[in-house]
Amino acid sequence: ILSLYPEIDPEKIVVIHLANSLKSTGNSNLILPENYILYVGTRKRYKNWEQFIKACSLLNNSEIKFEIVCVGGGSFTTTEIAFLEEYKCLNITHQMTVTDEDLPHVYKKAKVFVFPSLYEGFGIPVLEAMENECPVILYPISSFPEVAGDAGIYPRSSSDMDLAASIESMFANENMRNLQIKKGLSQAAKFSWQKHADQWH
Repeated sequence: ILSLYPEIDPEKIVVIHLANSLKSTGNSNLILPENYILYVGTRKRYKNWEQFIKACSLLNNSEIKFEIVCVGGGSFTTTEIAFLEEYKCLNITHQMTVTDEDLPHVYKKAKVFVFPSLYEGFGIPVLEAMENECPVILYPISSFPEVAGDAGIYPRSSSDMDLAASIESMFANENMRNLQIKKGLSQAAKFSWQKHADQWH
């Protein structure tokens, strides 16, 4: 705000964080792959979905066995199908539309949640994933370091290869994955709608 409007008194600016509204029912009839990488949301422009697929394609020849679940964003377009085919990910990628009641289950069963977006005002899916015991890979840009803190898994660079390496680490190192889950639960607990409401007073 101050970079755009330097005349504003900094004392008048207060940051009030959002929170996560997803509540797990503990039960779901969804049929999901055994080991999958999760992507949630739309797939256009700054969401950086194409790089996510490119990074996953680099793991096709690795020892890990995985599938990709994309939740939301509507059915794949013909352009997206061609893109998945080009990067040899079409047969392992599934698009799903799920209810808010089922989404916690989708997070919990995922091996890792990748949120490759290049910009977000906040990034509620990051909180959703952490609260539902799913490690999160994201870039240290925009609001992400503030929301994810040290619970976020940040690739060493913005390259496809480093993103792929971060994904692979969640399959290869179960101890590291469990540590990130614990950090995520602790970080998510810092955000609540009650705290959000209290800060408005």
